[in-house]
Amino acid sequence: MTKPRVLLTTTAYPPSEGGVQSHVKELRDRLRHYEADVATLWLHTRRDWLLGTTLKLGERAGANEESGVHLLGWPAGTRARMAPWVLAYYAHPRLMTLRIAAEMVPGIELLTSSDHRLIHNHRIGREFLARASLTVARRRGLPFVLTPHHHPKWRGFRYQGWIDVYRESDAVLVLTRTERSELE
Repeated sequence: MTKPRVLLTTTAYPPSEGGVQSHVKELRDRLRHYEADVATLWLHTRRDWLLGTTLKLGERAGANEESGVHLLGWPAGTRARMAPWVLAYYAHPRLMTLRIAAEMVPGIELLTSSDHRLIHNHRIGREFLARASLTVARRRGLPFVLTPHHHPKWRGFRYQGWIDVYRESDAVLVLTRTERSELE
């Protein structure tokens, strides 16, 4: 009998280095009752959260499909459609998030099968991948879980897109009491 599947989405995954990357890998390795696929944008360490996840990402650069780790990328046409929204992101982050994420949805939909029981996003950087993952979960009738790996400085106008994702999630998993208090 095959185990049910979950889809973990995250901006970066090992060998990229960082606490979130390590957390997602360990979670994936320790799941006992589920098989976990990973959809990620980067397998190397980067910090260009806006351009590196959109216009500079390029097409899919070859993933290790056999291991269940899938590297997302955007064809030239998708990047061209994203360009005006990326350039306007800081002026209107909430609206631009919706538009950029809509361009990412097809890539996540391709990786989401009828075997998946939920989509679980781990926050790193900008909110586009989380919003796109949430959209796919809603379209497929799947629960959407968010682990925000939250830092208290993320408040206000520039983070309204994230706040929307937090509020629309079926579950938000926090790692500390401080994080819980901040998000409540």
